[in-house]
Amino acid sequence: VNKRDFEIANDYFLDAIVNESGKILIEIEMHCYLGFQGELIEFYGAPHFGGGVHYLNKEGKKVIPTE
Repeated sequence: VNKRDFEIANDYFLDAIVNESGKILIEIEMHCYLGFQGELIEFYGAPHFGGGVHYLNKEGKKVIPTE
């Protein structure tokens, strides 16, 4: 296994959220994208679960959960 290719393939890297109408809601580097976890989109700010956990609401705005 080529380690570099394996890491890239398994990082789940995205760089934009696009709604169903094709409008770009936000362009941001997202690693280890977890999709919607309840009402919020969850992802990490750097490869390999680094850079802290970040959250976006369904409009693509960064939010800090209160609970």
